[in-house]
Amino acid sequence: MSQALYRTYRPQTFAEVAGQEHVTATLLEALKRDRVSHAYVFSGPRGTGKTTVARLLARSLNCERSEHVQAKGEPCNECDACLRAQKGTELDLVEIDAASNRGIDEIRELRERVRFAPTKGKKKVFLIDEFHMLTKEAFNALLKTLEEPPEHVVFILATTELHQVPRTVLSRAQQFSFRSLDNAALKETLERVIKSEAMSLEPDALDLLIARADGSARDALSLLDVLTAVTTQTIDAQTVRQLLALPDVARVQEWFAAVVARDASTAITALAAAEQSGTDILELARSIQRYVRSVMLYQVSQELGEKLAMELTSQQQETLRSHASKAPQKLAVQAAALITQAANDIRHSALPMVPLEIVTIRLCGPTPQKQQLIEESEQAKPTMQTPAPELREAKPSPAPKVVNLESKVADTNTANELLTKWSEALNTIHAENVGVAGLLRSAVILSFTRGALLVAVTYPFYRERLMDRHNRQLIEQHVERVTGSKVILSCKILSDLSDEERTIYETGKQQGPEQESNVEPVEPANVQGVTKMAVDLLGGQVID
Repeated sequence: MSQALYRTYRPQTFAEVAGQEHVTATLLEALKRDRVSHAYVFSGPRGTGKTTVARLLARSLNCERSEHVQAKGEPCNECDACLRAQKGTELDLVEIDAASNRGIDEIRELRERVRFAPTKGKKKVFLIDEFHMLTKEAFNALLKTLEEPPEHVVFILATTELHQVPRTVLSRAQQFSFRSLDNAALKETLERVIKSEAMSLEPDALDLLIARADGSARDALSLLDVLTAVTTQTIDAQTVRQLLALPDVARVQEWFAAVVARDASTAITALAAAEQSGTDILELARSIQRYVRSVMLYQVSQELGEKLAMELTSQQQETLRSHASKAPQKLAVQAAALITQAANDIRHSALPMVPLEIVTIRLCGPTPQKQQLIEESEQAKPTMQTPAPELREAKPSPAPKVVNLESKVADTNTANELLTKWSEALNTIHAENVGVAGLLRSAVILSFTRGALLVAVTYPFYRERLMDRHNRQLIEQHVERVTGSKVILSCKILSDLSDEERTIYETGKQQGPEQESNVEPVEPANVQGVTKMAVDLLGGQVID
């Protein structure tokens, strides 16, 4: 059975470790000066060399040629101790997987093992991988031993989730943060392995592997391992995409071009074609996300965009530049945000394609028919109708604060009906729900077009209560009763209004105090009435 490439080509010296010079230089100096700490924390993304460096540190500590270590800091890789470590038979290096040994019982056993002296070497090294998965009780049990271990013990704790580790643990160890490998370091590593394996990869295929590795040397070598297992011929980018089931960039670019053109049909067709070709939907979402990110950053900096687009061919990069110049920056930013959310939703969706289709339709905007209605509505000049005040002693029932009636597209008779009977609608609503009626009195009517009633309120909470399904149906039913036509209610808050709508809103507010109605006010002494009003307004239930 062949060995995986990432194991075959695991670095055997600190100098061979790629992309972590800030860590290896410090450890080499500590080994030369014999100032190695009793505990280390190695944190960073997967596949960046945490376990490899930990093993090299253990090998150097137990290397039998101490003069070699003091001179170079590196293990000699020739003595019996180094050879045992290379074969994985070194008894003085104890590797523990915290994912499967995370309880307090395992840590108690570890505390007992710490007391025993090394078998043959000078130090007994305990390497605990993914130690963030230890339980709270296990962490507490480890604290004292970690703070003051025996002289012959060194702890190396490796994790990909440093934020999950208690600070009481971190304060007892030296911390080293491993970085994701940059493209140059990954390329150097892959080229060395490709040469050793006598493989042949075209430059575009190599760039694609580097981009898919996402800064992980292990991921890059694992992807390369897949290619070596299925073909011995020269590997091009198309072969890489087929073998790794990666989405075709042409489909992704076709999707983005359709979104820029507001062509939802073509965009969804591109998604369907990618799905039919066998592409994993989550991987498709990630490819779209990467491409949109490249476009977005290209609009900010050409250098950043080209660096991210290194996996693309020269022709595809030219298409990207065209998209970056044509697409509005606001659209690119919105697409990046929506695709990110869709990628999360896909994991929990019974139909994985649905989140992507929803995003596509939202980005493409309204259909031509709906867009035409919007344009007609915008072209219609708003008129403001306010009933003339009557000079009499009795206070009349108030009309709505202000109404913007779209005379060209609205039913004028129905609009006037709403104006004259608004107070009647408020009174009937008040009889069923005091809180909703109170909220409506504070609202300003912005427009009433084709049965679409748009009102504005000051606070988001008001809108939430008015647009509650039960409350909205109540309002629509009573307004329909007085106007005799179908009504659909919508609501905006002050901060979302356009300049024109804000003018209408402020005019309505200047007309006077809160609207009143011909209903009896709720007396403070009436506890049940006050309670009912609070329940209606806030939406809850009374608990005895």
